[in-house]
This record gives sequence, C-alpha cells and structure tokens, in this order.
Amino acid sequence: MKAKHLLTVMAVVVAALGIAACGSSSKSSSTSSKVIGPNGVNVTAVAACLKAGGAQVPGPKPAGQGTAIYASTPDGAVIGVFKGGPGVSIADYRKTFKGSGFQTAPLKADPAAFIFHKSNPTHVDLALLSRCT
Repeated sequence: MKAKHLLTVMAVVVAALGIAACGSSSKSSSTSSKVIGPNGVNVTAVAACLKAGGAQVPGPKPAGQGTAIYASTPDGAVIGVFKGGPGVSIADYRKTFKGSGFQTAPLKADPAAFIFHKSNPTHVDLALLSRCT
C-alpha cells in the first residue's frame, strides 16, 4: 500500500478518535435502507442506520482509497465500517486501523469491507453495528 494512502487513513482514524468525545442523544427508530447492495456494503445506508440507532455519524469520510463510516455511540464507543475501493488490499487497511487501537473484523457480506470498533463498546453498540452491516 502506498505511504500516501496510509497517511490519509491515519488522519481519518485520528479524526475519528475525536468523535468519541462528543455526546449524543439516543433515538428509538429503525431504517429501511438496504445496507448490502449489488456492489457490497452501501456506506450511505450504513450511516443512516447508525444514526437511526442513536449514534452520532458525521458522514462517510474518504480514507485512502476507500470510505470510512465512523459513529460515536451514546456511551462513547467508536464503531464503524471501512469500504475499500477497487483493487484495495483490505488486509493493509485492517493493519492500519489495528495499529491505531481499533479492533477489526471482516464483513462477511462484502469482502472489500470490514467493521471496526474502539473504546470498549457495549453489547448494545456491537448489536447496532451488526444490525447496520
């Protein structure tokens, strides 16, 4: 992976850490947007689902050759999804996120994506992430 792209991803990861410090209000609603489409995970639908679940989501952000969705849950955990572009080595991006303290897991429905979390997410946070991916 090119150093420039890794630096871009690192900048997005660092920016996401600031999101966890923000407060959020809990909402009780659901979304009907389809999070998995013909091209894999739909980052806009994931963002809408996380918002509907009560998380603060500043929106999809470019991350190297992909897109990241970061969300801050009401209890301060950071959860999200990374979707790689065509030809992106997901393994390299997962290493970058892990190096910044995130735990990652592959997204079974989309081999070009993975989920991540940090700051001791609760089972409710992880259930929201699972439901939205």
